[in-house]
Amino acid sequence: MVTRQTGYILGLLGSILAVLINIFSILVGSFIEKIINNPYTTNFAIFYKYYLLIGGILTFVFAIIMLIASIKIKNQTTKTPSIILLVFSSLSLITGGGAGSILGIIGGIVGLTAKE
Repeated sequence: MVTRQTGYILGLLGSILAVLINIFSILVGSFIEKIINNPYTTNFAIFYKYYLLIGGILTFVFAIIMLIASIKIKNQTTKTPSIILLVFSSLSLITGGGAGSILGIIGGIVGLTAKE
């Protein structure tokens, strides 16, 4: 039988993984910025740098909200934290959250369907 504890653990693991992925993404974006000061730089490299920086920052914010929602899943009896986790995990998946977002989506679904 699936409990809220399972949704809490999956959401927590997913949000921590998403935070780590996005810290790496932001670091890679800033490293590309150092390389870009080359006169032979293409427009794609400039676009990719901004994609990594802006996408990384957005997904980092989504991951922090996922982390807070997953902690609240354990403590509250309402379904609201599970819905918040599900929504922000989906947004994080769109902006590049990766495997952490998928774990967050699964954790949100488990939190919604878990018996009290």
